[in-house]
Amino acid sequence: MSTLVARLDHNVGPGLSPERAEAVAEIVSRPCFGALSRVALASGDRRVAHAPKSGRQVAEYLTDPRCDAVVLDNGREGPLVAVGRVATGRTLVRSALKRPAQLTSYCVIPLDGCPVDEVVRATCDLAVALEAVSGAISTEPTLDEAEAFALWVWDDRSLGAALARLGEERLRERAARAYFLADLDERIAAPEWGLFLSAGHLRAIGVSKLVRSGVFEVVRELVPGELAYLQLTKDVRDALGPGFAASLARARETLRPILMDSSGIPEAVWKTV
Repeated sequence: MSTLVARLDHNVGPGLSPERAEAVAEIVSRPCFGALSRVALASGDRRVAHAPKSGRQVAEYLTDPRCDAVVLDNGREGPLVAVGRVATGRTLVRSALKRPAQLTSYCVIPLDGCPVDEVVRATCDLAVALEAVSGAISTEPTLDEAEAFALWVWDDRSLGAALARLGEERLRERAARAYFLADLDERIAAPEWGLFLSAGHLRAIGVSKLVRSGVFEVVRELVPGELAYLQLTKDVRDALGPGFAASLARARETLRPILMDSSGIPEAVWKTV
């Protein structure tokens, strides 16, 4: 089943501010995320306190001192087809190392019947609320591949399927995000159907240049000089189509000043399972 996946890398925790928690809870409770009908509290490796999703419940869990992340899914009835996670910020650590985006929040929902435009708008609002450092939206053939896209954690089957579909070069390109974590605020790993660029990216390649390139169907400035959303084509299903490689190639040329160099990434990184 084809799935839409949206991922945001951020360093701001909604669980550390009641106002921000309320804003995030409102966004993830919108009808476009209706496939995510159940919510739970994640503390370390444990998931507890499963409950029907509501804005009030999400906000309560986000600010719970035990909660590392709010986890969402489509509930116990039927197969697992939709998952999501909102990191609260309680795992943030202070370090002398440059760590511009320690947190990742994401959602994966079935593409059939999905109000894509509404999900994109909601993800843009979430990117603003979380002060996203980077992010992407794509379509993947399965839930497993979509979660791997979000977290770069594979099993043998999904990695094999992705390698056959995308090829080594594309997988290595996507793996750059995990390999160059310290550079997320200045460079992006790869072009995708939808992209979020933050201040460091926009200083290197301005919004006006992105518009003039004619490569992107959408160039939307979410916070002037601080956050922008780019979209390659009108239809997210294009990301699985035969002509999408050409769209990616044009995007690479335009985004070259902010692309990570994936050529030297070891196989042990892009092939990790």
